[in-house]
Amino acid sequence: LGAAAGTEEEQAKNFQWVLRGSTLNHLMCIQFTDVP
Repeated sequence: LGAAAGTEEEQAKNFQWVLRGSTLNHLMCIQFTDVP
């Protein structure tokens, strides 16, 4: 149970990092695209 819970927690952290990274990349793309 402990190992499984730790794995789920790690997956949750990784998922948050992926979402955060995707959002940052999206914002960067928008900024660069809007630059004339």
